[in-house]
Amino acid sequence: MLLPNSMDSFIGEFIYYAKDMDLVVMY
Repeated sequence: MLLPNSMDSFIGEFIYYAKDMDLVVMY
């Protein structure tokens, strides 16, 4: 896994994959 350029991109990627796997993310 490559490190993101910023936390915003990291959260965006995380949510993207979470939705792709149809998972519920608890904040």
